[in-house]
Amino acid sequence: LLNEPTWQQEIVATTNAPAPLPYTGTRVFFRYDSRALYVGLKRPPMGKIVQLVRFGAFSREQRPWLTGRSQPDQVSRSDNWWRLIVSDSSLGGVSSPSAGKKTPPVLYFTVAADGTRADGLGDQAGGGSGATTNGLDFSWNASWESAGVADTNGWTLEMAIPFATLAQAGLKKEQLAVNFLMNDPGLGTEALTYLGMGGYDNCSNFTPLGLGAPVPVAPRAFNVRLHFAEPDENVQPGKRVFDVKLQGQTVLKNFDIVKEAGAPRTALVKEFKGVQAGGDLALEFVPAVPGITPLTAPVISALELRETAGSKP
Repeated sequence: LLNEPTWQQEIVATTNAPAPLPYTGTRVFFRYDSRALYVGLKRPPMGKIVQLVRFGAFSREQRPWLTGRSQPDQVSRSDNWWRLIVSDSSLGGVSSPSAGKKTPPVLYFTVAADGTRADGLGDQAGGGSGATTNGLDFSWNASWESAGVADTNGWTLEMAIPFATLAQAGLKKEQLAVNFLMNDPGLGTEALTYLGMGGYDNCSNFTPLGLGAPVPVAPRAFNVRLHFAEPDENVQPGKRVFDVKLQGQTVLKNFDIVKEAGAPRTALVKEFKGVQAGGDLALEFVPAVPGITPLTAPVISALELRETAGSKP
């Protein structure tokens, strides 16, 4: 397991470096091709801290993996297991159905140290209709593969989740976001990011995978306020002069802070309404004269952005 060259090469993937879970020492790898998302996991052997009474010291002893209590689609908190949670990055994780917002699919893929598996569908709308009732429906069954070994050398696991499986659940390859966690009855639960108030059966926080081309961000309208004040009392009108460009368009020509404000260290605000911005909002300063100095270089005190009411992403 994890011996194929693809796990060693620097290839296009979510991350070329392992994603660590430091408390359990777990390393996680993501790869993908046109067919599926592949996940690799390596965790060192289980251990426990024991006190040496004779010497008043502590040492770490190896202990067996905790298994045998989980059943298919019913994992036990008393067992060692790993869970991958997949959702949609474009929707920012789970939103509240009570607020009338669209709720993206949330898929749960769980593998215990002995190979027992569970897959479930998030049921944020209310209670779960499958094997559990705390927001996760284990009656949902999907097509995916896993293989692993947990022994005295550690735990190694591979997973393959077809993009067709994700698509059938309503997720797009280019918009995938994940969280993952390791359940350890001795150490507790360790996750990539905070799972949210719902815990590991009702995750609400995810990290975008960024597979393929980035998802374009639809433009929205903003009111942009630029705050200026001349910081140097010795600067006279005509000294610090520059153009201001917003989204590539010149919005202030030969802008002179002292001249417009009336004096140094006097606040001046310029506002521009309905500025369209998607993935970027570009603000540029172009000095009126070449060879800028501390007394001629463009300055700004603050940038304020407020999305226009009713602007739709």
